[in-house]
Amino acid sequence: MSVNEQAATQRKALGIRVAGAPAPPLLTDFQQLAEAPLGASAALLARLSAEGWLAPTAVQRQAIPCLLAQQELLVCAPTGSGKTLAFLLPLLLLLRSHSPSGPRALVLAPTRELATQTKRVWARICPGKTLRCTVLSKASAAGCDLGSVDLLVSTPLRLGHLLAAGKASLSSVLYVVLDEADKLFELGFVGQLDCVLAACTHERLLRSLFTATLPEGVETLARSVMHAPVRVTVGERNAAAATVSQRLLFCGNEQGKLLAVRNLLREGTRPPILVFTQSKERCAALARELRMDAIPSAAIHADMSQSKRDAAVASFRCGDTWLLVATDLLARGLDFIGVQTVVNYDFPDSPTAYVHRIGRCGRAGRSGEAVTLFTEADAPQLRAIANVMRASGCDVPAWMLGLQKGPKQTRAVERAPIGGQDRFDRLQKRKKRSMVDASKRRVAASADVAEEP
Repeated sequence: MSVNEQAATQRKALGIRVAGAPAPPLLTDFQQLAEAPLGASAALLARLSAEGWLAPTAVQRQAIPCLLAQQELLVCAPTGSGKTLAFLLPLLLLLRSHSPSGPRALVLAPTRELATQTKRVWARICPGKTLRCTVLSKASAAGCDLGSVDLLVSTPLRLGHLLAAGKASLSSVLYVVLDEADKLFELGFVGQLDCVLAACTHERLLRSLFTATLPEGVETLARSVMHAPVRVTVGERNAAAATVSQRLLFCGNEQGKLLAVRNLLREGTRPPILVFTQSKERCAALARELRMDAIPSAAIHADMSQSKRDAAVASFRCGDTWLLVATDLLARGLDFIGVQTVVNYDFPDSPTAYVHRIGRCGRAGRSGEAVTLFTEADAPQLRAIANVMRASGCDVPAWMLGLQKGPKQTRAVERAPIGGQDRFDRLQKRKKRSMVDASKRRVAASADVAEEP
């Protein structure tokens, strides 16, 4: 069997499909990196093992050799499949040592949380100051000296502001990685993205795109900024990870959804749990409602300051918060290793949103559970999500697949308030009555003492 035939057999077994330019053979073991022309050090291989990366995942097996071979790359792989390490590890080997010429690698992410997580993974494989990585934030951008940075991680908006002010140069950048690329090519980001890519003027610039979902229109846009890329697809395209068991739960109405969450907790659903809502207002309201039930809960959404968002994530990571209620802000890329359950409290507005939401559990080969609550108002979008579930290997009732395709959703479904002000008022009145009763008991007890001979 030739090398190409052997590689094709291995790809088929792992669910890897390659298109476009020819791709190099798969990486079968991290130890092979020591034999590569760039040569991974024994210390790096030991760090990988110590951090729990014992063998490359399917996406890492193909993406790492492609990047080391200096090929432009377009990758679509399930959430939690190891895409971050798939591009950071070859960047570490390609950059090798610090250079004072300015950033040579740039990773763009749609949110600050995802950018911070990328740096966290980088610190695990490259501790110390051998290569310098910086996440561009409002604070760091003010006095940032990009000349001392090797790897720059940023959102397009933050970096675009710096470029527009003439305070940054990307002429030294050799490698650009677009993480969660489908989100970056959406209308709200594409102008910012064009500005950043136009500033990367090096003649040997290599671009790589990584995502869990890749609609046809997005792929067309992506190819417009790339040159003969290798397209690597792992598993079913635009499907959820097979390690996540998924179910749909009919709740009748909005009040039924709140009862369903309480029942899940009563039935033994173990924290930490991620719950997704469709708006910032509903996110805050649901977290408040659950705290009234004495459930350690927090909210995270775009209207919160960055420090509060960071605090919410940190509290969730360390276990002080059992249940984190979020908008789709958190549905992209963030890796909470211990999360076993994701609850879609509000129905996702698209199959893409669904895939990214439930991808917060079942990561790195672990098992997870996703529960999606729905009411009659969500019926028009039910079939699309049922098809994603079926593509992921889940059992779906035949009647759901037989539903008529609903119209494209252009705005969020209008929903009744969560809990509502009336419940808050009732709780406040109950608290006030308790305080009055306690005061009366104290007065009565004092009177009894005074009457004693």
